[in-house]
Amino acid sequence: LATRAKLHTLDDEGCETKNVCTTDKGQLVMGRKEAVYIYEVDGRGPCFAFPGDRRLMKWWQGYLITVDHVEESKKLAVSNTVYETEQQERNDIKVYDLKN
Repeated sequence: LATRAKLHTLDDEGCETKNVCTTDKGQLVMGRKEAVYIYEVDGRGPCFAFPGDRRLMKWWQGYLITVDHVEESKKLAVSNTVYETEQQERNDIKVYDLKN
């Protein structure tokens, strides 16, 4: 006889595909622009307010590693009165120790 597992929804909002990983203890970690959320069997657990446009998240030996996309505008002087705006983009790699 096959038994069916019960489905339990932890969160209705979800996240981008590459912004989810699991901890060493098997907890689900979801990253959104406003924060990183850790889920346990019975629902949402701790929340960490790390804002950013996350592109990738990984868990490694107790550390949360994120790759965040950053866009910045920089004014460049063309002459004494004329400025041009230069758009710069980069990806920042951040390593968080959530135990301390």
